[in-house]
Amino acid sequence: MTQLNTRVPAGVVTAASPVKSDPYTPRLTVTALADIRRFEQTPLSDRRLPDSTYELLRLARDRAPEAPALHYFTSGDELGKAVTITHAQMFSRITQTANLLHSLGLGPDDVIGVLMPVTPESQYAIWGSEAAGIACPVNWMLEPEIIAALLRNAGAKAVIAYGPDVDIEAWNKAMLVRRELPGVHYWIRPAAAGQAKRASSISTQSWLASMATRLTASASSRRKTRRPCSIPAAPPARPSLRCIPTATK
Repeated sequence: MTQLNTRVPAGVVTAASPVKSDPYTPRLTVTALADIRRFEQTPLSDRRLPDSTYELLRLARDRAPEAPALHYFTSGDELGKAVTITHAQMFSRITQTANLLHSLGLGPDDVIGVLMPVTPESQYAIWGSEAAGIACPVNWMLEPEIIAALLRNAGAKAVIAYGPDVDIEAWNKAMLVRRELPGVHYWIRPAAAGQAKRASSISTQSWLASMATRLTASASSRRKTRRPCSIPAAPPARPSLRCIPTATK
């Protein structure tokens, strides 16, 4: 498995960082009120807790890399069939997502909107966005005007939206509100058009390929130039990720 340790935002721990103390070790046994009061005497800053959600996920990866992090059921009628994502796989894709966003110039104070169905890929998008900047998940089933208002009020500079898809309208709604959100500089599509016909059939492998491949900037309706980007040290994969920058004057 390729593990990216390319550029990540300031304050984000890289995949090769040293391991801190195990945060899973129980530090409190409560048998009486006095136990709680004694526990509260220690400041939270002295508890050696992870500094961020990204570090917490890294610690989980270091502790049990092959252990399941997610079990994703594609159908409620087929509970015996699940897509299992290990901690190592999950952390690697989150790191790739953060690197991708960082390569676009997005930083700790930038908001990234996420319009994704509930799949493992949505977790890569949310926690990768949180590592690179400020994640802003929005329910893709809301009306377009509400989605636009939420992204506008949040000050989103990039949006990750799934699609286009005949059943999942996330990308179509994103494109409907695009002109109303001039502050959004990048519209990122994690799955190629026609790649999946249903949310339940979204392929984890397609996302892994997407996040590991080059980032192609498609020309917008007001711009004819193309601006290619790339993620260093990525393995060969299909160019299934599309990033559409907002046209500049």
